[in-house]
Amino acid sequence: MSDLSVERMAENEAAFREANERIQTRAQELEFSHPIPFLCECGNPECHAIVTLPIEDYQAVRRVATHFLLVPGHEGVSGPAGRVVSRSDNHVVVEKLGVAGEIAERRDGRGRIAP
Repeated sequence: MSDLSVERMAENEAAFREANERIQTRAQELEFSHPIPFLCECGNPECHAIVTLPIEDYQAVRRVATHFLLVPGHEGVSGPAGRVVSRSDNHVVVEKLGVAGEIAERRDGRGRIAP
């Protein structure tokens, strides 16, 4: 995968993650206690898949700037720019590597970096 393609995919992933941050913020404002529908944060711009998680589980994913929430089966979209760090029945967490990881850290609105 070329660096340009990795960069474009990483920007797509960051945009999905930013949308999920807005979803999380609104759910907190509404004191929503049920599992929240989050967008799959894979780099495929055509993806419209939903991952339903308790807000605490989403926050656990977001504790690391380079971690992204995906629907199972979408982890291959990252290619060599990502590796699976955890898996459950309804979601996969992928760590972004290299250029994709650098973009994830730069675009992380929470101001943290990867360990």
